[in-house]
Amino acid sequence: MLLHFFSWLFLLFGMTCPTTNAEFENSADTKGQLILFTQNTDQLTNDDLLALKDLAQSMQIDFVQKDIKQGAPPEVTLTPMILFQNHLGRSVYNGRYKNTSRIKNFIRTASRLPKKSVSNIKDDLLIAKMGRAVIAAPVKITAITGKIPKGYEEEQFKYQAKVAFGEGMKKFEFSQNYNLPYTSRSFYVNLYPYASKRGKLSLTMEIFSQFNCIDPIYVQFDEPMFGKWRKVNALFEMAGKRAQKEIFNQMAQSKIGDDFQIITNETPYKDWTEIDLALPIASDKNEIISNAISIDLVRSWVVDNKAKMDGPRVQFSFPPPLDSYAGEATDLTGKLRLSPEKSLEGMTGKFIVKTASVTMGDKGLDQAIHDKMIKVKDYPASSFEIQEVDGDFSTLSFGQINHFQTKGLFEMMGKKTTVVTTGQVEPMLNDQGEPRLQFMINYTLNLKKDYNIDGPDGPSPAKDQMTFSLFFIMQPGI
Repeated sequence: MLLHFFSWLFLLFGMTCPTTNAEFENSADTKGQLILFTQNTDQLTNDDLLALKDLAQSMQIDFVQKDIKQGAPPEVTLTPMILFQNHLGRSVYNGRYKNTSRIKNFIRTASRLPKKSVSNIKDDLLIAKMGRAVIAAPVKITAITGKIPKGYEEEQFKYQAKVAFGEGMKKFEFSQNYNLPYTSRSFYVNLYPYASKRGKLSLTMEIFSQFNCIDPIYVQFDEPMFGKWRKVNALFEMAGKRAQKEIFNQMAQSKIGDDFQIITNETPYKDWTEIDLALPIASDKNEIISNAISIDLVRSWVVDNKAKMDGPRVQFSFPPPLDSYAGEATDLTGKLRLSPEKSLEGMTGKFIVKTASVTMGDKGLDQAIHDKMIKVKDYPASSFEIQEVDGDFSTLSFGQINHFQTKGLFEMMGKKTTVVTTGQVEPMLNDQGEPRLQFMINYTLNLKKDYNIDGPDGPSPAKDQMTFSLFFIMQPGI
């Protein structure tokens, strides 16, 4: 039945003019500077520039644009690059330049807690050094699905496949461990091999921006790459060539703000004072920012249901062309506990969704789902409890995104099953300067294979797969 898929819904539950530094220092009521470094090859549009200026004005901070042709400080490695500075310090924005809501969060945080320099050591990834910039490409290869070839040994296969993939990424070199600078850019590559009964191997691929591990910026599913099992290395080398080409395409042009231009080694190095951007002097009249501010992250967190959200906390839909079958859940609660080091390692937590909050935007359909499908009266809640965590275990810090995967136990309508999710978390400050954790989580279910549930009429595999996306904010708990 078409509506059966809903019973699995809860699987996780104007402008300012550029100012000089001297003008800024003489302005006692200013809250800081939003700085934008550019060069003439950037894809930054007039609308993008206007949006940044409007944001600065709305937050009562000065906007400063600098062209790097006359030189730039060593920290400026690519363009467009956005920074914020006030008398407390200087911070680099690490995100899409088109995402003004995230830039606003960044400014709120950086105005009180300037970004600290911390190590960011990553293991086993591809690195390209281009001019001042560092580009990283972490690679994930899943185990072979389908008809497993004779002599297949998973770890050996993944190692050889990754080496062959690196051969195709001619501009990159493998590094066992590398301390990525904060201004580096990363593109995450996921590869999915499938073996047929006739010994034919197909390979599909996804590429994600470091700024969003939920929605891929490149997908190659409809037209897989093919090869023979005995020539598996050639297949992965071909995949490496395609991945490198697409990464460079994203660097050159992106509709969502992943594009950037490197700054060449020929660009002169200039000190901040030489470009009139020395840190401003603190003003006694500035009551909004205090030199004494020191905010530490706690270990215990709960879902903040009062946080302003741009959309629902839980969304679900089938892939195109069946994406009109979509809905949401509005009532999500949960608790989370970090490690003693305030990292994701050993993280525990449980999230609960009230099943009565499921909605398709149609009262009649919602009633049928509640009464007949998910039986709200008998099962008023669904839960997900974290059992295992993998990913970036560095200590959480404000303005830094940490990626992770979780395996946990989901309970719905009296039935328990194990599910795996991918996600990211970023510490931030809200409008009142209070610490928050912002989560994005994603997972896909094969309804037919895993639960023997028939999806809507349509082509496979779209009718068998449902994607869930969660976006929520947590506040310190008890």
